[in-house]
Amino acid sequence: MKKLYGADLRILPIIDHGRRERTEYIVVHDMEADNIDGVEAYFRHGATKDAVGAHLGIASTLTRPKVRQWADLDALVYHAVGANHLSIGIELCGFASLKRWQWIKRRGQRIALAETLARLCHAYGLGAPRHLRNVLGHGDVTARYKVAGGHTDPGESFPWDAVIRLARSRYAKWYG
Repeated sequence: MKKLYGADLRILPIIDHGRRERTEYIVVHDMEADNIDGVEAYFRHGATKDAVGAHLGIASTLTRPKVRQWADLDALVYHAVGANHLSIGIELCGFASLKRWQWIKRRGQRIALAETLARLCHAYGLGAPRHLRNVLGHGDVTARYKVAGGHTDPGESFPWDAVIRLARSRYAKWYG
């Protein structure tokens, strides 16, 4: 079982669909909710017929939130059509409609995401985090794999520049 360093482990077997082929991306989603417990309950009880989920979730608290791990990092989890077999999914409490300043205000979440991206990119040999290379939004997956009726999260106002800058900084500090 592969675990993220420091994550609060709450494995939900219902979202594990076997082993992933390989890892090329980390896909960032938003939950379209602000309550991580509600989203966890949604995943836990198989609220969808295809048992969707995510490997990790990060709350939206202003202080440093705990990262929750819901699946083995090497598990195949249905979170992004087209890239499930190639990616790890991270759910953020939040909404695709949030404005940039609203995402920026979620400082603790942004730091937790950046540090998680740095750790995962290192653990899977993906190199330093780079948006559109080894880190994608769900909307980027939709565009790349031409998924009809796909998702747009975490939204056009998501502060990729700030998140990736911090993730690259942590990556360089921790891994050289």
